[in-house]
Amino acid sequence: MVEEQAGQQAVVVHAGARDSYQVAYALHEQGLLRSLVTNVWSGNWVRKHYTIDLPDQLVRVSAPALACYSLMRLRHGWDLHRRSDYHLSTKARDLAHRNGSALLAYSYYAFEAFKPGPMRPDVRLLFQLHPHPRTVRTLLREEMDRVPQAAYSLRQEHEIKLSDSAMDELSSEPGLADHCIAASSYTARTLVENGIDPRRIVVIPYGVDSSRFPARSQRRTERDPFTVMFLGSLSQRKGLSYLLEAVRAIGDRHIRVKLRGRGLIDPGLLKICSPDQFDVKTNLPREEIVQDLHSSDLMVLPSITEGFAQVILEAMSCGVPVLATGNTCAPDVITDGIDGFCVPIRNVDAIVQKLEWSMANRDALAAMGVRAAARAREYTWPRFRAQVRDAYIAARPGAFACN
Repeated sequence: MVEEQAGQQAVVVHAGARDSYQVAYALHEQGLLRSLVTNVWSGNWVRKHYTIDLPDQLVRVSAPALACYSLMRLRHGWDLHRRSDYHLSTKARDLAHRNGSALLAYSYYAFEAFKPGPMRPDVRLLFQLHPHPRTVRTLLREEMDRVPQAAYSLRQEHEIKLSDSAMDELSSEPGLADHCIAASSYTARTLVENGIDPRRIVVIPYGVDSSRFPARSQRRTERDPFTVMFLGSLSQRKGLSYLLEAVRAIGDRHIRVKLRGRGLIDPGLLKICSPDQFDVKTNLPREEIVQDLHSSDLMVLPSITEGFAQVILEAMSCGVPVLATGNTCAPDVITDGIDGFCVPIRNVDAIVQKLEWSMANRDALAAMGVRAAARAREYTWPRFRAQVRDAYIAARPGAFACN
């Protein structure tokens, strides 16, 4: 089997530990991985933390990209990000050309490798990590007008800071690819809205490790204070202001809110919060996040735009129903009203309605959490990897597995 597939091997390229290296590992499991090109690598650490056996000899680190990574630890700059992306893309292109391999590039690392030229790989697959950048930029610019107090976090967003030429490059990546893989139907829809043939797109939802996010052993009851948890960057891209508005509309005497932040934090948004009403903690380890989830009735993520939102599956795996917008993976993994809630973006009234129903129906909400845990267990990393392999094998000329 492996010998038969050797000629179909691929180079995979992305920075850091994207999706816990699951895409590269998916191909390696069937002898389909030629190389993983990245900017930093520590094999022992990866094998310990992600429990995947990806051999060091298959990993190629771009020295210029590593230098950019080191500089970014000293000073943040989008110029360094773009320079690193360029070096990763060209190294992956050169390796694929030299070995006659296909190239599976994550978005933002594909342009240089995919653009027309004598070294362009014959088979080009794009893993579209984020929604189409033009859609994201439009939504975030609208938020700057709608929620001016969130200007700080919105101005830090990659799609806002990009120059017009860089935006043109990133926007062209899906069109330069033979086929695109998206983790959510929302991301796929943004590609179609920007001119990509839906027959060239396959949707493969991520997985979750239920051993790292175990279901809680005890249900929440009427005796417990009704508690909502928000998990993610404390920024307007996550729709944080809409949750804050909904909670204010209900009244702080009736609801407790845990804001658990990581990554970008917007001080302008946090000024809205009353210390008595909101419990704010940042950069907590996974074990404490799981404990916080277990002691929450509902996880709310009113995001404006997400490629997937892994925290949705993580919360569901913990037995916590999730209220999220349709601009996430919610339509793919949540059945509205059965194991969670799906609402439109920017709709405070819809959030208030779901919160009030949840507060009035604690037993039904707890049962919803049990169903959420069962649903999350359908989405495993082995399932994700098998679907990635199927999509890759079908990407040979003349065939592709479409949803």
